[in-house]
Amino acid sequence: MACRFPGARDVNQYWRLLTAAEPQFAAVPDTRWRGAAFLSDSLRDTSAAYTDTMALLPDVGHFDAAHYGIPPRRARAMDPQHRLLIDLAREAIQDAGGRPTASTAKRPR
Repeated sequence: MACRFPGARDVNQYWRLLTAAEPQFAAVPDTRWRGAAFLSDSLRDTSAAYTDTMALLPDVGHFDAAHYGIPPRRARAMDPQHRLLIDLAREAIQDAGGRPTASTAKRPR
């Protein structure tokens, strides 16, 4: 089993968040989008946001591409969700008692 949630990097941390009922919301960072430019007090305004907080995964940009044999150029082009899936799949295999190993098969170019 493996997971990532805002405020929790693994299943144990997630369980602690659930039992403590601690919300994990933070201000929208300017690097994500300029939240203040889109805020509205009206829930009827469908072109605006009515909150300036969000739940974010920590360190979503961190990925050890070399560990998986992925060239840096390809890693930079990968979707962050794909990188996250690769990390979580490996963690889930390890949690199940498996030993993930690198494939010896050549990849098609």
